[in-house]
Amino acid sequence: MIKKYNDKLNLYAIPVYEEDNILKSKYFHISQVPDFLPIGKSSFLINLDEDILKINTEIKVEILDVHGNVIYTEYPYYLENTARRVAIEVYPDILFGMSTISVIGEAIHVPNTWKGKYNVRWTHKLMVYPDEKNISPIRFYYTPTLSITGTERSYVHQTYGTQLAATASIGQIMGDAGNENFNMPPLPWKRKDGYKLMGGKDYVIYLNGSTFDSYMEGGAFIVSDPNSHCQNTGSDGSYSFETIIKDVVNSNVAITTDPYVVYDEKFGSAHWRPDGFYPSNYELRYYLPPTGSTVNEKISYADVLIDNMRTFSGEVYGVRLYKKSIGMVGVYEMVADNVLESNELLVDPDDLFEEKRTGYFFNQSWIDTWWTASYYRDNNLFSAPNNPIFLNWNPTKFLDSICVSSSYFSKTIDRTKVFSLNNIEFTEDVEYSLRFKLYGEKTNITSSYSINNTIIKDGSIEFYISGTSFYSTNNVLGKKLGELEIEGGLNSKYYKKVQIDFVADTTGNGSVVFAIKSGKWHISDVSIMPSYEPGFSPGTFMMSVPIFSRKINDRLDFKLEFYDRDGNLSDVVIYDYNIGWNEIEETPDNILFNGSFENVNHSAGWTTSSISSSIGLYSTDSYSGSYALKMLSEGYDTYEYGYEEPEL
Repeated sequence: MIKKYNDKLNLYAIPVYEEDNILKSKYFHISQVPDFLPIGKSSFLINLDEDILKINTEIKVEILDVHGNVIYTEYPYYLENTARRVAIEVYPDILFGMSTISVIGEAIHVPNTWKGKYNVRWTHKLMVYPDEKNISPIRFYYTPTLSITGTERSYVHQTYGTQLAATASIGQIMGDAGNENFNMPPLPWKRKDGYKLMGGKDYVIYLNGSTFDSYMEGGAFIVSDPNSHCQNTGSDGSYSFETIIKDVVNSNVAITTDPYVVYDEKFGSAHWRPDGFYPSNYELRYYLPPTGSTVNEKISYADVLIDNMRTFSGEVYGVRLYKKSIGMVGVYEMVADNVLESNELLVDPDDLFEEKRTGYFFNQSWIDTWWTASYYRDNNLFSAPNNPIFLNWNPTKFLDSICVSSSYFSKTIDRTKVFSLNNIEFTEDVEYSLRFKLYGEKTNITSSYSINNTIIKDGSIEFYISGTSFYSTNNVLGKKLGELEIEGGLNSKYYKKVQIDFVADTTGNGSVVFAIKSGKWHISDVSIMPSYEPGFSPGTFMMSVPIFSRKINDRLDFKLEFYDRDGNLSDVVIYDYNIGWNEIEETPDNILFNGSFENVNHSAGWTTSSISSSIGLYSTDSYSGSYALKMLSEGYDTYEYGYEEPEL
């Protein structure tokens, strides 16, 4: 999530003529102040009066948390009679405690010595509860839009083998509480005396003599008699180890939900601590994945796109979709009630199973279908026939990853451009998250900064998004989102979770680009989704809903409602009209035969109002006799990225 920032003004400390501590304020007529500030977005109203405050003077608002850090505020162009909203955003890193709201302005009826400067201040204390759910009234920057398209898909018969579950026990397992880089430890494996599982590190197990697969995630893992590192503990040091496979890193490495622990009496005070174990027999119980096949029967769906869902107050937790035939008297029939989640955008649009992510590298054929690469230098792409680029499927560092290798890097100005052939639709001002895993190894290159063409070891990679939705910072690579470089003292590094948040500059399309400056890189599990955090609604949402109608040439109207985590409905309801469902015959088991659809032009909702990109409040007489709040310009971060360790 991209965090926005205000400069700290310390409004609470500015000298004023009068402190206005009345709850609703005699100067600023403040109302609808929330009882507390939850995670996410809240708001309150300010209604200015030209008989009290000087016209065309700036009204400033600042909220400081318990430690004096600024809580972000902005002023959407959203009117309620003559009053304006002040929007508040509480991010996950804001701490529990008492916050202080300060509002300052210039009153008219004050002594001459106080005229021409800020002279009145309203102050209010408000608790911040970042763990509380957000049930503030849902208010949107713009009225969301609804677009529905009728489609049909083949019915899928899913088949399971004769065994639903399987058991693996081939080879032996080793456990380690402290190996961050997932390297197979050498044998004999020495104990790390006194090591404790700290700093969010994962408990890692290594498989010798067999391999892990992705469908083993979630499987039950049992080592009945671990060959523990622990010695001289006052007991035999061996305890059975039962846990769950949390993540399969690669074909020989997995992460468990819990560490193996022993009761250690060696260091003077008995305590339980994480420990490793030498190669030991094991058992892994997991479910086998099903296979699927299509049949000729068709089933009808409504592909639903909800756009412009950015809120400045409240959280959209879910939506309800209703339908009715045109001209029919009566109520709408509910056809879907969905909790909002971020939709994966890097998907195969023709995938019948609705599971095939183009950013997950199932096999070499999948990579060849959806990804390609070329060389880049000085704003030009070029080929190097004697130095081909290899995009190879490789499970050794991450399960199902692309290994990108090239021998052409001669200068640090060169790039290998690896990009997705999947062109994604983006919506203006909506925030998205690009996520992936990386493993990098430094390689030798000729430094472009050296007169003598010095050979150096380097590993560096850049990340771009390219397409009509983005203002390019590079004509070939697109808009730069970030970069990573392996630190000087390391020859290789795992980046188990990289996340880059970005905003679409305009509505259009785009593709993800990895630009490798140097090194050998393994890229895995690439994902693009609309950003979503508890308390913050995604800007766009898609869902596919089965629609059944017993009427030939039926035409449907749709209605959509929004609700929060307590089920409270938003005042905003959106519609899409006159959607055609044609020549449908429905069987009792809801399979459609010989179905076809008539796509018609239809209204896609409406948009009202607008928002400025600036910050600060003004009283003005240019707003039809009422008093608006106007914003001054304010910048904020355009992306953030980093490496995060998953928690146990």
